[in-house]
Amino acid sequence: MNLKSKLVVRIIQFILVLILVLLGIFAIYNANVFGEGAIIPSAEGVNATIKGSISGANEICVLKDLNYSEENQPSNDELSTWKNNLTFRKTKEDIVLTITIENKSTEESLFVNIQDKSQNITNLKRVVTNGAEEYTLGEKIELKPTTGDGTSTITFVITFSIVDKNYSINKAPYEYIIELEGPNKEA
Repeated sequence: MNLKSKLVVRIIQFILVLILVLLGIFAIYNANVFGEGAIIPSAEGVNATIKGSISGANEICVLKDLNYSEENQPSNDELSTWKNNLTFRKTKEDIVLTITIENKSTEESLFVNIQDKSQNITNLKRVVTNGAEEYTLGEKIELKPTTGDGTSTITFVITFSIVDKNYSINKAPYEYIIELEGPNKEA
């Protein structure tokens, strides 16, 4: 090959490599992957309801109510709605998971705690609050017996935030366990 044709081949190779590099940078910069995750309830011998909602995610997630009583446990279909692949929107706004737990018993207290079994995810901040204050994971909170619908509830808010909005996060699972215990187990 003469010098002119070698130069043309080298220029074409350089352009192709440059295009691949730019596509890779674009894909990394615009990735909005969060990962598979689950909220796993653990309850036995309690009379309670768990309700939830998710906002800010790319997907529309509908969480079915989970009703617990001495006779009933949630179905697999109901539990499966609490396992979601959450993806940040391109605007990278926060994803907010709201969980409300209600003690339906008129006689016994309900003890609630949430545990975070998630992997540490670079560039992702997770905050769990109950009301206006940050919740200490694993701390048991007592819900007194109910005196009517909605009188013995607690709401937890789990907020997932991208720390540095200039970068995406790596795909990683999240896992929270919600434990509901009656007073007999607490003793």
